[in-house]
Amino acid sequence: MNRDYHTVDGDAYVTVYDKIFEHTVPVVKQHAYKNKVQSSKSVFNFEPVDTAQIRKYSLYEYPNYEAMGIFDYNPVMGIVDQKVTNQLRWHNAHMGATWKVNMMLLVFHNQPIRAAFLQEQYWKRGNKNEFILCLGHSGGKITWAKVISWTDKKMIMKTVEQKARMMDYDDLVSIVDMMANEVKTGNFTYKKFEEDFEYINVQPTFKAVMIAMIVTLFLTLIICTISIFNNHNIDDEIGYRKYSR
Repeated sequence: MNRDYHTVDGDAYVTVYDKIFEHTVPVVKQHAYKNKVQSSKSVFNFEPVDTAQIRKYSLYEYPNYEAMGIFDYNPVMGIVDQKVTNQLRWHNAHMGATWKVNMMLLVFHNQPIRAAFLQEQYWKRGNKNEFILCLGHSGGKITWAKVISWTDKKMIMKTVEQKARMMDYDDLVSIVDMMANEVKTGNFTYKKFEEDFEYINVQPTFKAVMIAMIVTLFLTLIICTISIFNNHNIDDEIGYRKYSR
């Protein structure tokens, strides 16, 4: 049709975000950081959680974003409700760049609040930028609420817990909105592990020490064996060189 719609760089397609909340396409990305707390036993002694407790209290495994896919990461556990999931994913997408926060919602059915405390131990309080709301559900009502987070803004955690306990379980979207609003207005800040825990000296585990000792002993035996059974005589070599001249 004799239309010149492209440049020398090829076809171009330009789109502008319409700023409609529901049109957001969330994408998850993984970052690495140094977490000395995970290896230190002198600062935070997280209670070991065994298989029996995991089954009894229906604890959750940490979500694997690689298995889900970067476009399908689900921050909601314990319920299957796409509307709630989308709402929380949209909030994470809009707030991630500014507040560096990853919010999650965990629902425990017919479980005591101890389940949330064990979940905290099991995940070792999660990653430094996470804000995890745990809800207890029984008889169609919210029975308890607990937030798991490393943030130093403890007031945000308490406020979300108190408000969540008073809200309707059948309206989890409103609970998600409330959590996002409190995180935003409370100026959430994530834990700076590199700065706050710089003083921690991580000691090698007993297993690591034993492996190092075994490897060192093995290498020492090899070197000693080669040295003992080596027939090479340096004096003969020197004499041969002198005679050759």
